[in-house]
Amino acid sequence: MDDKLYTIKKYKKDSIICMENSKALPCFFIIKTGQVTKKLFLTDKEDITIYREGDTFGLISCMTDQQYLERITASTDCQLIIVKKENIIPFLMTKKNIFVKIISDYSNRLRDLDFQLKSKTCNSVYTQMPEVLLDIAEYFKKQQSPHHYFYAISKYVQYASDDEKKSRYLAEIEKIKQNGKMKLKEPEVFNNRMIYHSGDIIFLEQEQSDNFYFIEKGKVKISHINGEKDYILAILNEGEFFGEMSILNKVERSACAIAFEDTRLLSLNRNTFLDHLPEKILINIFKSIAKRMWFSYRRYINYSYSYPVTRLYDYLDLIITARETKKKEYSCHLDISLDDLKSMSNTAECSDGVISEFLSDDNLTFSYGNITIHNLNSFYEAVKLYTYRERGS
Repeated sequence: MDDKLYTIKKYKKDSIICMENSKALPCFFIIKTGQVTKKLFLTDKEDITIYREGDTFGLISCMTDQQYLERITASTDCQLIIVKKENIIPFLMTKKNIFVKIISDYSNRLRDLDFQLKSKTCNSVYTQMPEVLLDIAEYFKKQQSPHHYFYAISKYVQYASDDEKKSRYLAEIEKIKQNGKMKLKEPEVFNNRMIYHSGDIIFLEQEQSDNFYFIEKGKVKISHINGEKDYILAILNEGEFFGEMSILNKVERSACAIAFEDTRLLSLNRNTFLDHLPEKILINIFKSIAKRMWFSYRRYINYSYSYPVTRLYDYLDLIITARETKKKEYSCHLDISLDDLKSMSNTAECSDGVISEFLSDDNLTFSYGNITIHNLNSFYEAVKLYTYRERGS
């Protein structure tokens, strides 16, 4: 490694390396020797992770410029490799194996976070593949979405090992084809680009694939669907990636991806990812994964609040921060509905009476598909009031 691209610093045991709610440092860390402890402070517990030699930390705040969400402390005497933000890409291009390990590690962390988020939103935490596709199909059937239902059962028979069930659904697929002349809807494809229209399925949870995607235009909804509900995990925007966990770690899709509006995607596979990756896309990969990690950690904190009104205010703040709305702006207009917000903050089952303090806030206006915050300063005061009340600080 080029020693001009990094420095090495020693930390004594119990030294605080990063403090929660402090300004992000313009660098990230690789553990050369020793161990560090990460503590994420929730309202009801401390979430603790131990990082060891070869592990990395600090990339999320470095790439997103967001405050640290956790405290990092040296649990032993340790040596850390410190890479400044402007040197990250040159540093990793000299050691692509480190690059792949970082992406793989952070993808695993993101998968674990998504799993924990699902456990807080769904009665059934996990259904064995490929039966989960039948749960998804049942949801689409209840939503009267025949094309989506057809897609889900078609994917089920592709992966099913239960011959009896497989035969039953194969017969249903043939019947649907004969009655409605329905077939799987394929995206328009050109030059490794794929065009999806609003509502089109890109992939479903537990599908297998060797591609991941960069959003060149449009938005993509990432969600977990069971037989009853569609739990939104994220709405990804232009310039973001998704699906990278499957290609790097060769595991099934951990969520569903559906076009939130007309969308153009750049499709990448393992060969193009490792051998032909332009620097611009490499930077975007890091920014995208860092942003999603930050967003998932913030959701994890959000779900630790017990009072639904706190979760609603805090989640709105999360969305505003993720969209990089400047604090000095007076008002804010968000293109999400109240139902979307309730789904994302896990308050969909709450009655209007339970969240009346939020709904009656004169600073907020809810219209079809939109939420307007008229005075951001007043909004931030409300967020602080409710979150501090639950944290007891």
